[in-house]
Amino acid sequence: MDRLPYAVVALLAAGALVTQIRFDPIGGPESLMAGAPIMLTLLMPAAAWWLTIVMTLAASVDLFGLGSFSFAAMLTTGPIVLALCTLRLRLATAAWMYLVSTAIAIPSSAFQGLNPISWCLVNGVTLTVSLLVRGWMQAGERAMRQASAAEDERGQRTRLEERTAIARELHDVVAHHMSVVAIQAEAARYRAQDAPPELGQSLAAVRENAVLALAEMRRILGVIRADPLKGERTGHKLAPQPTLAQLDSLIDSVRTSGTCVHREITGKVRELTPGVELSAYRIVQEALSNAMRHAPGSTVRVELSYVATGVGLRVVNGAATRTADISPGAGHGLLGMRERITMLEGQLTAQPTDDGGFEVSAFLPASSKNGTGNA
Repeated sequence: MDRLPYAVVALLAAGALVTQIRFDPIGGPESLMAGAPIMLTLLMPAAAWWLTIVMTLAASVDLFGLGSFSFAAMLTTGPIVLALCTLRLRLATAAWMYLVSTAIAIPSSAFQGLNPISWCLVNGVTLTVSLLVRGWMQAGERAMRQASAAEDERGQRTRLEERTAIARELHDVVAHHMSVVAIQAEAARYRAQDAPPELGQSLAAVRENAVLALAEMRRILGVIRADPLKGERTGHKLAPQPTLAQLDSLIDSVRTSGTCVHREITGKVRELTPGVELSAYRIVQEALSNAMRHAPGSTVRVELSYVATGVGLRVVNGAATRTADISPGAGHGLLGMRERITMLEGQLTAQPTDDGGFEVSAFLPASSKNGTGNA
């Protein structure tokens, strides 16, 4: 597409040259100049227009032996150059060029013994068509800019929604563990027999800090929640978020929909940090959902690889065996995966496969600079 304008200009120059040869078959080498101004518009539109004017005047008075440069060719070269200048230059400049070309057409036609109205009409039609094309092109550019801006805004909104969802899930994970810490610290004060006062004070401080951390998290989460009191009104209780231990249940639920899913786990299975476990589960869940949505009837393979530095995920589905239904929505799945991977400083690859399927590969490190460590 980038070379299309050059091809169009070259085609127009060739057309002008053919017109010159047709009306002046015995013309000399100067006939080749019929396409020169048109090609020059690619670099210097204004200079090309001036060259056309000079060549027209010279041909009209047979100056420099350009008499063979027929007036019929200028009926082609002149309007084409004027049209290209109208598309590339400012409207004020194009209007000025049209007025000058029209003014020169009258004496030039007189020298040729032709009716100047013909050239004026050709220039007028050329200018009108050029303005219509220019308006259409500008409208297309505006539409593309608006579409691009809307797409950027939609992407930003989607990322914010995904980050909000991740924040809520992590809040539930951390809140669950902090609640356990507070309860265990409170219980330890009564279980310890003949404990020194310092130990009781330390356990009380642990419980107090855990409760304060919970309150702080709830207040921060309330800022990003659409309805922070919704859970309280509905009696919603905080519960641990899913981990890789529930992966078999997830796969079984997918199989009930008729999708064939194979699972393979390599390496020594171990418990990772809550954030890694939750993100790994959500990535597999979203990859399975995408496979069911976009490749119905395909076979899906889920692979987990536990290594010393983290866990690797790979979800591959084959080509669809039946037509996929139209899926509403903006497609937040991959954005959500990338947000989770970015948070954990991992790696993600999502791309089509050679057999028409799709592959999602990710690696989640067991530790990162964000403070995530081994459980």
